[in-house]
Amino acid sequence: MAEQWQAIADEYTTAANDITGQLAELASGATSLNKTRENIKAGLGAKGSSKAANHSTIDYLHDEIDIYTKINREIEHYNDLLTLLQRQEKKLVGHGLEDNYTQQIKVLQQLENAQKRKLALAKQDLQIQRANLQTLGVTIEADGQIANYADILLNKQKAINALIAEYNAMTGVQQQNEGKLLKDKIEAEKTAYNNLKNQMEAYNKVYDSLNDIANEIDDIVDKQLELQIKRFNVMIDVHLDLAAAEKEWNAFRKKCQLRLGDNNFLGDAKAELHNFYILFQQGGEGIVNQVKDHVSQIMNEINVMKNGGYSSIYGDNMKQALEDLKKYNGELMDYLELYEDTLKQVWDDYLSQIDKTSKAFDTRIKQYEHIQKLIDHDINLINKIFTGPDMEKALIGQYTLSYHNALEQISAAREEKEYYEHLLQEALRQRDKYEFGTTEW
Repeated sequence: MAEQWQAIADEYTTAANDITGQLAELASGATSLNKTRENIKAGLGAKGSSKAANHSTIDYLHDEIDIYTKINREIEHYNDLLTLLQRQEKKLVGHGLEDNYTQQIKVLQQLENAQKRKLALAKQDLQIQRANLQTLGVTIEADGQIANYADILLNKQKAINALIAEYNAMTGVQQQNEGKLLKDKIEAEKTAYNNLKNQMEAYNKVYDSLNDIANEIDDIVDKQLELQIKRFNVMIDVHLDLAAAEKEWNAFRKKCQLRLGDNNFLGDAKAELHNFYILFQQGGEGIVNQVKDHVSQIMNEINVMKNGGYSSIYGDNMKQALEDLKKYNGELMDYLELYEDTLKQVWDDYLSQIDKTSKAFDTRIKQYEHIQKLIDHDINLINKIFTGPDMEKALIGQYTLSYHNALEQISAAREEKEYYEHLLQEALRQRDKYEFGTTEW
């Protein structure tokens, strides 16, 4: 019995000692906690050490910045201007259209310059990305293509999957301990993989844009040449249209004169002279001279290209230059044919008028001759009917009429002679003036 009581006492003693120890630990913990709070206020470590606090870092800000924003906005501005000018172009003709083409060419030149600066920026960007990728094990070929795009990603996938397999093979306890470091490493490798893939795709995007920008520049240059050719031809086309309209109106007017019976030399001459005015105005402004000069300029541009040069109008577009040469040379031939036809018509009208004038002179002489016959008839009657002073008086009157009639005949003959002399002199003068090869010709 005594032994049992002793055992119970020993157990209580042990329990009391445990409680006392726990209380001591709690007191010690409280003291340590208070000390830690004081140390924190004093800028010391939790254990009251005088060493500096543990160093921590903050990740730097990394954000994708579009270095092409400014140049793209500039290009967009020029494209907007072109769109506006192209809308206006549809409403313009003549010099207004010519000015519009000039403005479009100027904007296209600015756009070409902007695209060239964008191309230079893209090449610089590509060079920087290329150097960065090479440090990551990416191989770049001489032409700029990535040589090992698929290989490097597949190798990294295998390495990451091997780490994942290693992690998956661990027990739960291992994953909670050393597995944490492995898991962090896997996540870091995945991030590095995605970053590498994104960088290579960004590189390929810039690489592909080089061809796109170069093609844009070629298209802009082609558009400039197209507008230069249009600007070169626009005014001669206007003059051709106006000349054709005048020619049609002149033919219509002449047809109306014929229908109205106004078939006179003056009307015909005016109509044909108007055709000549269309063909050859003073100062080289006639349609023939304009087309001739235009064809000559096209020939000069063709010769520049044939000699290996670059035409200021056609560039190196020989095909378009030859098409224009064919078109406008054909127009020139048509107007030269019109010139020949007009010349023939004027000459026919001229001969017709000479014939009419000659007949008029003949008619006038016959009228005088007829008058003279009447006078002679009256004189015979006077000699048979009258005698003495009455006969003398009547004969004087008739002889006076005969005298004046003779003067009129002489005057008419003189006018006819002068008329033909004038025709002869004018013909000789025109022959000398319009000698083949002269400016007047």
